[in-house]
Amino acid sequence: MSDTSTSGSAGDTEALFHAAADHLAQLVTSNPASVPDSSKLQLYGLYKQATIGPCHISKPVFWNRAGCAKWNAWHKLRDLSQQAAMSQYIDVLQQQDPQWSVQAAAAAATAVSTGTAGSRQQGSSSKGGIGGPVFSTLASSSEQQEVRSWSRVLELYT
Repeated sequence: MSDTSTSGSAGDTEALFHAAADHLAQLVTSNPASVPDSSKLQLYGLYKQATIGPCHISKPVFWNRAGCAKWNAWHKLRDLSQQAAMSQYIDVLQQQDPQWSVQAAAAAATAVSTGTAGSRQQGSSSKGGIGGPVFSTLASSSEQQEVRSWSRVLELYT
């Protein structure tokens, strides 16, 4: 495991975290089988904890297995700080794809030096709307449609 995530300032970690999230979205989009579902759930929970903080939503109904799995992944991190969640997210991605950090470190350094690190709004991403990049393959197409419709509703209130 690399220690790139824990060295440096909070701005460095945040820039590297956003680079990691963007890389994961591209990785899963291009090759969904490249990241196991268990790692996707772990990364989902860490992403939500890092960008939003502790889980504040009600647990989904039991028959919504994908929703329950995502809720559990996020809820169990409720005592983890947002900064620690960013660092853990980077470490987990490093384990899944050790080559990503070479490119991301350069991008993060550029973002910090140009002052664009952390310029994203909390809870959103330039690629994924509410909650950041979407890369889950756990939901059925009907569940995905329901999530998309709720996302549109939530965007009206944020």
